[in-house]
This record gives sequence, structure tokens and C-alpha cells, in this order.
Amino acid sequence: MAILDRAASAEDEVPAFVDLKGKDPSTVRLAADHGGFRFYLARPDQGAGFCLLQVAEAGKDRWGSACTTDGKPVLTTNLLGYGSEAAVVADGGETGDLVGQGYALIQDNILVRR
Repeated sequence: MAILDRAASAEDEVPAFVDLKGKDPSTVRLAADHGGFRFYLARPDQGAGFCLLQVAEAGKDRWGSACTTDGKPVLTTNLLGYGSEAAVVADGGETGDLVGQGYALIQDNILVRR
């Protein structure tokens, strides 16, 4: 994913309460701010693939993450159990099936469904 190759900035830092275990902290990048959540992408600390971190708006200690390391291009998860799901696709990945299932693109790599 191209977003993971750009230089890091201060806005890419996750809140201190977010556990980055299993993720390479140097690759965390803010990808979207949508619906009261910030969505970050990162690389796993071992193997190929990518990770999604979903963090609730400021002041709330809610977050979730999931990673795929098997090379599959799509990761779908209900991270926080609050009625929303997120799907991550690799650059140029096909999104038509996900859009047909009610997902909406919020960033080049992230789709959400409520």
C-alpha cells in the first residue's frame, strides 16, 4: 500500500492507550477520519500483509485492530463491536463486491459498513 511508504508525520501517532503488539510501529499511518473514528494502516511486525487499527474519537479509550499476514488482499472485521465493519483492500484492489454488500469507500484502501 502506497500510504505505508510515505514519510511519517505527527498525525500518524496513535494514542498511548493503543497497543501496537504485532504491528511495526514505524509503519503506522493515519488513513482516514470518519464517523467518530480514526483509521490507521500499518504493516505487521512479521511477514507480509497489513493491519487496520480503528480508534474512537478523542477522549474515548476504545480501539481495535486486526492484521492479515497471508497475502490476502481484503481484511474484513467488526473491530469494536459497535455495529460497524471495515474492509481493507490493497492498492488497486477490487471493491465492487464489497460496495454491493453495502460498504462505502472512505479512503483509497478502506471501506466501511454500518
